[in-house]
Amino acid sequence: MKKKISGSLYGTMLRMVMLPMAVLGILVTLFCVHQYTKIIHSEVEASLENVCNLTLTAIDTWYPGDYTLEGDEQKTVRKGDTVLNGHFQIIDKVKEATGIDVTLFYYDTRILTTIADENGSRIIGTGCNALVLQDVYETGTPKFYEDIDVMGQRYFSYYKPVFNSDGSVVGMVFAGKPSQEIAEKIRYLLIPTVLIMIAILTIATYICFQWAHGAIVHIQVIQRFLESMSEGKFSQKIPSMISRRNDEIGRMGKSVVQMQNSFRNLVERDVLTGLNNRRFGIVKLEETQERAKITGMPFAIALGDIDFFKTVNDTYGHDCGDLVLKEVSALMRRHMSGKGFAVRWGGEEFLLVYTKARLKEASEAVEEILQEIRELAISYEGRIVRLTMSFGVTQGEAFEHHDDFIRAADRKLYYAKRHGRNRAVSVLPEETDGASGKADGSAENDLSAQGVQTKGDGLNGVEAASL
Repeated sequence: MKKKISGSLYGTMLRMVMLPMAVLGILVTLFCVHQYTKIIHSEVEASLENVCNLTLTAIDTWYPGDYTLEGDEQKTVRKGDTVLNGHFQIIDKVKEATGIDVTLFYYDTRILTTIADENGSRIIGTGCNALVLQDVYETGTPKFYEDIDVMGQRYFSYYKPVFNSDGSVVGMVFAGKPSQEIAEKIRYLLIPTVLIMIAILTIATYICFQWAHGAIVHIQVIQRFLESMSEGKFSQKIPSMISRRNDEIGRMGKSVVQMQNSFRNLVERDVLTGLNNRRFGIVKLEETQERAKITGMPFAIALGDIDFFKTVNDTYGHDCGDLVLKEVSALMRRHMSGKGFAVRWGGEEFLLVYTKARLKEASEAVEEILQEIRELAISYEGRIVRLTMSFGVTQGEAFEHHDDFIRAADRKLYYAKRHGRNRAVSVLPEETDGASGKADGSAENDLSAQGVQTKGDGLNGVEAASL
């Protein structure tokens, strides 16, 4: 019988889906209203500016010359030889063509205007807003207002200063539309947008709950996958039922896998060498132990250290030391392919884990690596650096704590360092049986002088000629 998903989980999804979507819908709607209003205002500003320019160009074309004032009381304004008072033809045609009101000021007084009072009379002879006079006339710069009072009515308006040929400001030209008209236009255009957004959110919520049952199950799978990642288990694979989904959850699963790979590189890999780092090396070693408990498959480890590495750093600098670490790591990575894995244990120290090998087989493999390292020639700034390594090799134990056999390998490494370097030690003198001096039947691994199972070619660390 199929286990029923608890209703509370659907209630949780209801809150998780509808509340964020409602908030998101409100925020998106407000953002759209704000942006759309801003766009409309910008368009209105541009059109009003164009009308101002058109009006000034037309007046200059029809009535060439400078503006002059005749009489202080009547304020008769001439443009060249023409008296402008009463010549409404130009501004009326502009209003007819654009639907935008136009006014020509001399100083702060309306000389020509398309704006009428409640009785239908043009409001000529009236003064302009004091704020406009200060912002435009006195500074000689144009200004756009989104909401300014013009004889008791609110206007979107653009004011532009009018100059005479000598550069002096003699007046202003105004182009404007009532704010109410702009607001109604914005509302008219936004209502369908808001309704469409509400409909989309409603449909999206409905669709979400259509696949909610399967989505909850798959989300739980992804959650368990993420939990395993949080525990440092990066070898887990996400079920194919997630990756096969061709929707958001499927893409989420693929993203989680990509994130797993990214975290694996960050968490598992040493940045400089690209090898497994110590933390993840321990995790993989524990996994190797678990497999050994189940399958009985033997495994072995080797702890190695670059001989006289400090001499490389002191002689050539840390850049050369980093190059040496990279080259040695690349060699170990190639060597361990198909055999196990390599770990940068710390500094110039490395841990090799042979996942399917006994001590004898691991010792032979380490000898191969030693020979490759002896033959390695690293070029740095026109000079060749040669080096050697020392290893301690020991058998891994499935039912022991890994610290125990790592310490055993470390003791053998220490012994190799104390007794000539450039060698691998797999059995210490106290571990031999006292008869043949062999621990694993490998005669070729005897260090006869000390009764130690080891091999080396007599070179001591970094080749002197290279330094």
